[in-house]
Amino acid sequence: MKIEIINPIKTKGLGRKYTANDVIEDDSNYIELGAIVRDDNNNIVKDAVVSVEAGDQNKTMTGTGNVYPVIEQGKKVKTHYYPFHYQFKKKGKHTITFKIVGTDIEESVNITVGEKKPK
Repeated sequence: MKIEIINPIKTKGLGRKYTANDVIEDDSNYIELGAIVRDDNNNIVKDAVVSVEAGDQNKTMTGTGNVYPVIEQGKKVKTHYYPFHYQFKKKGKHTITFKIVGTDIEESVNITVGEKKPK
């Protein structure tokens, strides 16, 4: 099995500037990520138990119904993914780790968050 981390909402995923804040003011204060789980034959798994470790915002998902369009073999197909919303409450390095429960399979992203700009 394997995990692929995706940006299910293009403008709210990886590759942006992020700022810390106790409350969400705009999309720089949070990120939307997803994890696609595939079995050893590269088939999508939608009934796995997936945990996310992200500081005080951990989450466990038992299966998923969320879908995301991906291109496979030249065709657009709806692919099941496990969604995760994370708020940046403090500046610094943030690590978000998706794990398949009951295995040692995991995938992480590291994100650097800047300080909130003064008004």
